[in-house]
Amino acid sequence: MPMQNQFARGFWLSLGAALFLLIGLWPGAVAADKPQANELNGQEGQEETQPQTPVQAEEEPGEDNRFPEGTPQEFVALYDGLMNSRLDELETLYKSAARTRARLAPQLRMQMNSLGKLRRELSPSWWPSVMSTAQTKFKATMWHKAFVAEYWPSEFLGLQAPVGIENNRLRIVVTWRPEMVNDDTPLKGWLAKEHGLRRKDLAETIVWHELGHNYVSLCLPLHESMELFTKHQSLYVHVQETYADLTALRHASPKAARLAMMFRLRELVHYDANEPHTRAAYAIGALLLREFMTKPDNWPSIHFPPMVPKTDPELNTVRYVYEHMDVEWSLKEYMQLRSFVERWIRTRGDKVLRHKGKVYLQNGDIFYLMNPADRQEKIKRDKWIAAKLEALIKSGRADPMPPADQKPDKDMVREITINGKTHRIMNPEKRPGPLIYLKGETLPDVWTGIEIPM
Repeated sequence: MPMQNQFARGFWLSLGAALFLLIGLWPGAVAADKPQANELNGQEGQEETQPQTPVQAEEEPGEDNRFPEGTPQEFVALYDGLMNSRLDELETLYKSAARTRARLAPQLRMQMNSLGKLRRELSPSWWPSVMSTAQTKFKATMWHKAFVAEYWPSEFLGLQAPVGIENNRLRIVVTWRPEMVNDDTPLKGWLAKEHGLRRKDLAETIVWHELGHNYVSLCLPLHESMELFTKHQSLYVHVQETYADLTALRHASPKAARLAMMFRLRELVHYDANEPHTRAAYAIGALLLREFMTKPDNWPSIHFPPMVPKTDPELNTVRYVYEHMDVEWSLKEYMQLRSFVERWIRTRGDKVLRHKGKVYLQNGDIFYLMNPADRQEKIKRDKWIAAKLEALIKSGRADPMPPADQKPDKDMVREITINGKTHRIMNPEKRPGPLIYLKGETLPDVWTGIEIPM
């Protein structure tokens, strides 16, 4: 649910009222079988009519300077169009590149097949439905399964809500701003400018996020949804946000997938340990850190801080990594990200819900989504991150320290007063210095690297 946190809290309170209202209207509609444990990770349920075939990471065609001499420009244009998330052009670019197939080396022909499969996933046949200005239903596909999504256009940035009960399950609708889906207007903020992010990239992230909510909600029978919400309301919301963000990471195109991480810096900088979006973002950051830090050679576009943060090593390293990713990254890294998220969901995803918000990390550590239960685990994780980061610094894989005589930018954080209260706001035009998250300083109240259109 990418939106203002204040609105998100209000929405879930409204959701609770709606659920209780629905029970009053349909008192007998509460009995149903429990779902199989695999329903949430996409191994059970309705099969899609045209199964998706994941592209293998090793079939990546390489950067432009690694293409064999004489590689047709049409092939290079297809690669560039895909990595820059030009979804509305992919079909045309693919057809143009396909006409050069006879001129491609055998290895590039295999890569062309991979790009063709990927372009169908990123621009599926149902995608025009997400731009509809009228209420509609469409069959969406994610996690290699199909389900029917009910979409209502609105002015909300992103939202899902219950509107009734059908077949012993909640009838869920999703909503977002359809005009944003094809809007090339650049997003404001220094990080958005560096990465060339547009409103359409944000809209794509939101669409996949909300459909992720929808997918999880439809997996659960009514009585289990009610039990979770009435007895474990906060936990259920935390888990929902985690699944939704992971759905965007797995299914969005390259720019939007990166944005799915960077967008959450709003919550991670102005940290509220009890807010569901924040805890979900932190958990996913902890998950990704262990992949990046244990296999740094596989992630050349990822940067690590030049020193161990003085406070909260894990959280501050997530903040640093998200702010310092290279603008250019390879198709291989993108496919690795998709494969990593899908593998984790397939093997451990359902346990987050079944085990009351436990996120099982690769090195055996545990991240509890609910902050009170996580305090002791965080101490262990911080120690692991600090040791791993020290090793990366010693090996030369981390970023270099800035010059000792480099003066801090006095214009980096500005103060404004609203209704008599002073707020510290990060300058939206300037990238913060590399030590902002490392020296234990008080962080701004508002992060403006990517400004959200309201």
